[in-house]
Amino acid sequence: MKATQEDALAGSRLPLVLCAAGAVIEGFDLQSASVTAPFFSQELGMSIAQTGYAFTLNTLGLFIGAIFGGWAADRWGRKPVLVLSVASFGLFCLFNAMAGSIETFLGWRFLVGLGLGGALPNLIALAAESGPAETRARRVTIMSAGMPIGGALVSGLVASGVLPGWREAFIAGGVMPLVVALLMQLLLPAPAPLTEGPKTEGSSPAFVTLFQGDYRVKTLLLWLGFFLTLGVLYLVLNWLPTLLIERGFDKQQAIIVSLCFNFFGAIGAIILAFVLRRLGAFRTYVLTYVGLIASTGGLALIGNAPLPVFVAGGLIGIFVLGAQFLLYGLATEIYEVRIRGLGVGSAVSIGRMGSVAGPAVATAILAAGYGPNAVLVGIIPAAILALLCAALLLKEH
Repeated sequence: MKATQEDALAGSRLPLVLCAAGAVIEGFDLQSASVTAPFFSQELGMSIAQTGYAFTLNTLGLFIGAIFGGWAADRWGRKPVLVLSVASFGLFCLFNAMAGSIETFLGWRFLVGLGLGGALPNLIALAAESGPAETRARRVTIMSAGMPIGGALVSGLVASGVLPGWREAFIAGGVMPLVVALLMQLLLPAPAPLTEGPKTEGSSPAFVTLFQGDYRVKTLLLWLGFFLTLGVLYLVLNWLPTLLIERGFDKQQAIIVSLCFNFFGAIGAIILAFVLRRLGAFRTYVLTYVGLIASTGGLALIGNAPLPVFVAGGLIGIFVLGAQFLLYGLATEIYEVRIRGLGVGSAVSIGRMGSVAGPAVATAILAAGYGPNAVLVGIIPAAILALLCAALLLKEH
């Protein structure tokens, strides 16, 4: 009998540990640009629009990289594609740190996004395949907790002055992936051949399979769930500090809320992984999205006393990050191993579109003259629809 990718990895904790380390550096690099934007935009003389282009190009790279990285891993194996992706975004981040003009800075941001995008679906797939099927979603959720840890790490290092500028932050964000890529190359087991799937004339066989038979409805529901949930996540990531300042908080208090969001989000993801085991998938997903609805609505309704707002920010982090990480786990449950990389990668890519749409919706609400609380209330319909998608997926699955 031919070995599968899951057979090669099952029973070993080392792949999960390395994937968790990869998730930490992924989170570090994803948030390093937003944390240091005031520094690099000032030094390079970037306008607000050009700073926005840096984020847009990075997101475009993430979108393309996730699809290609997932497809390539299904074709050639998780390990070589993951190692190449992690090493490439580390190297490009180092080059980004040396950028001396706006044009080169923007180009490197796109290439960093390609590497980050290629790494994420393979981190998810490897975590899923590193143990028994019954604990797959829990492993993915625990691994994903590394991303907010990485985001909190870069925020703390920059705020404390340990990384005093954007170049130092990008250098750190470049060296760490290269170290982790080397460890992955040395310590991850060699990829076993994936089982062959049916070929489809005239097109990519794996991509067509995502829309054949029972996969069609599951893929569309998963894509919509990712689009909505990442839309909410990035709306909160990009706008929460600004919304709080608009309500009268000072910058330091807004930063504390962001730190609560990341810190408690990471802890909450680990807790939800064990809640998933106790309550089962359906109850856990319902609990998470209901918690997201309640916490965002609560933040809109409560006053400006700092402590309740800090608590609400932490709860939003637990539930919105938890919802996203649970979806990562659900994606690995839906697809069989031979198309898992592409299935997860395509869902992540659609989610990246949501990560652009969510902040854009917030911008439109504020531009129309509505206040910050209207943005928070606007999250609720998206969360309800995402919950329905998850519930239907679980029913289909």
